[in-house]
Amino acid sequence: MLAVLSATAIACGGTSDPGPPDAPQDTPANETLARDAPDDRMCERDEFGPSCTPCRCENGGECSDGASGDGSCTCPLLRSGPACEQRCDLAWGDAPDAPIEAFAFNPERALIANDPSVLVEGTGFRMWFSLGEPLTDGIPVRIHEARSNDGERWTVLPTPQLSPGAPGAWDDQAVETPSVLRDGEGRYHLYYSGRRRGDGLAILSIGHATSDDGVTWVRDPANPIIQTAAAPERSDWGQFTAAEPGALYNPRDGKIHLYYASAGGSAEHAGDFAILYATSDDGSRFEHHRDADGNREPVWSLQLSYAGAGFRGYSGPSVTLGADGATHLVHTVVFNPGDAGFEQIAIASARSEDGIRFEERAPSILARGDAPWIDRAVIGPHLRFHEGRALLWAMAEPTLVSFDEFTQGIVRIVGDAVCP
Repeated sequence: MLAVLSATAIACGGTSDPGPPDAPQDTPANETLARDAPDDRMCERDEFGPSCTPCRCENGGECSDGASGDGSCTCPLLRSGPACEQRCDLAWGDAPDAPIEAFAFNPERALIANDPSVLVEGTGFRMWFSLGEPLTDGIPVRIHEARSNDGERWTVLPTPQLSPGAPGAWDDQAVETPSVLRDGEGRYHLYYSGRRRGDGLAILSIGHATSDDGVTWVRDPANPIIQTAAAPERSDWGQFTAAEPGALYNPRDGKIHLYYASAGGSAEHAGDFAILYATSDDGSRFEHHRDADGNREPVWSLQLSYAGAGFRGYSGPSVTLGADGATHLVHTVVFNPGDAGFEQIAIASARSEDGIRFEERAPSILARGDAPWIDRAVIGPHLRFHEGRALLWAMAEPTLVSFDEFTQGIVRIVGDAVCP
């Protein structure tokens, strides 16, 4: 069954030789203007040469413009070609040999680190992640922060930044799966899954908090900001759990775009998981993507790569904008043997020009069995593009034999551009 999990590629990019630009159609007036031009100010932005010929760069490519420019295109990550019209591929590195030391399993307290969410700030990295003892009554699952200069060696801040709510609150048992972003005004937004005590591990809603520094958070009084569908809403998708948010701020429309995992409630989709989508102008009030009948509609669900028996859909979305404006999604693949249980067995990726219509790019970036100690699950992927590379963090987990041999923790994988 897992033969479908062979390594493939997703879009990437680089800088390409533009070749000779179209020959300019000079007129005497243009020639006189070019001879008299003292500097590049005589051409508008994205025009080049003596005749101020329009540039041809597409998909976020930067043109060598101005009267002295040659019209060549410097392509963003994920694009190549004379006009940045071509997609490239990513070659992902091998599965890591072990977790990042700061996030390895702690057998003394049964602490599990999971669900990384990373921002690049200045010359460093900040990661928010879940940490706790989800299978015991010890330390509750809370949201912590770690910092790094290179994205690989991390220092964990000792004090949790968000803890479960007061007794009786909708999130009084656990807060987890953080997704952190900064909006156009520099304000931090944290989206997370919350669970009420006694509701069971899978019954979750999505909460929201804001911060001026990414350390001290204020919960949204409207929490939970996304819940499961309830009457009079008739939506099939969204009937069971609303969890694992992946959010981004898009400067093009000034909105926060939020993707999350949910399950179907009908006989046809019971136990199936898909990724739903909603947008917000203020980060608190969200409008769902819906079908023609007004029901919540997935934007990404099971594809042919996982059409065999036991595959039940996708969860754990993480989204980021490429320099070309496309939305890049990584997520886990849900496998339910015998229609029971919930196993996340692989990390896959998809890409969209509009944030709604996605196409599969990599059925498997990391899967169980890719390393001797990763034989149970891979969970909570998070993708960032940085300095011409793709950086992916996720939690990997072996089969539990004993706490002494339990090596679960957060890992990092790097993808490098391979262009035509």
